[in-house]
Amino acid sequence: MINITLLKSSNHDEIFTESAKCLQISLRTIGLVSEIHINAVNTTGYTIFFGAGLRCSTAVFREIARKKSSAIFNLEQLMSRETVVDQDYLNILSEYPMLDYHSANVDYIKSVFQKTDCFEIPLIPNFDLVNKIALISGGGRSDCEASDFLFYGSLNARRLAILQSLLKCGYRVKVITEGKYACNLTEELKNTKAVLHIHYHETALFPAARFLQPMIMGVPIICEESVFSIASDYTESGILFGSYQNLVSICEEYMSGAYSADSLARKTFEQIARIDFKAKWEQFCAVINPN
Repeated sequence: MINITLLKSSNHDEIFTESAKCLQISLRTIGLVSEIHINAVNTTGYTIFFGAGLRCSTAVFREIARKKSSAIFNLEQLMSRETVVDQDYLNILSEYPMLDYHSANVDYIKSVFQKTDCFEIPLIPNFDLVNKIALISGGGRSDCEASDFLFYGSLNARRLAILQSLLKCGYRVKVITEGKYACNLTEELKNTKAVLHIHYHETALFPAARFLQPMIMGVPIICEESVFSIASDYTESGILFGSYQNLVSICEEYMSGAYSADSLARKTFEQIARIDFKAKWEQFCAVINPN
């Protein structure tokens, strides 16, 4: 059994819920039993932790994790000059096997701590992630969307500059900074024409976890050029990528009707289907043997 433990500060905190559910679905797809627990562990089987990097969660992790049967799933951009992780979390990563959505983080931790038990495990969007109402709506694309572009995340100068440029062009831009995730974000996704992502970190890693729900809902995504993980290269997907300088132009092209939302969604679904979760999981098992 592969257990997944979500470390949460409250019952309403959904920050890692989508990622945990997608991992659980992938594990079940390859025939493994997997259950999700909140701030607790099942002493039977192996446990993968989400959320250990949150400052409010490290103490809980230290209390309940079992060293011989636990691993961390990291979702932070560890190489960034503005990383939010502290030394306590880095110490945890040095002591426990680490799974990561991005191969660049894996390479970084291996080099810093001379570790071999670090593994890239792709987070794969799955239709079970969102409810049927959201899927039937086709991402909410209609003539009465609440916004042209939906942006969610913390703000800094480079993000604000793009968002203000779009507002000056007359577009309706919905900005969410208070930390809505998973089911708390679904309504906004259903009622926007496109999701916009501008990198916060200079590392520019492709934010797979941020896009799990919009990808599977078929919501068009416009994203700043990204560094892709080895197992999850979205170059050929329907996501519209562009340099920072060209993001506003790409948004204008999309709004002019230059791209079909259905065609973009179809290309993204095709890319998702090409991701090989089983091969990466078997690499982890070959070293750790969690079964």
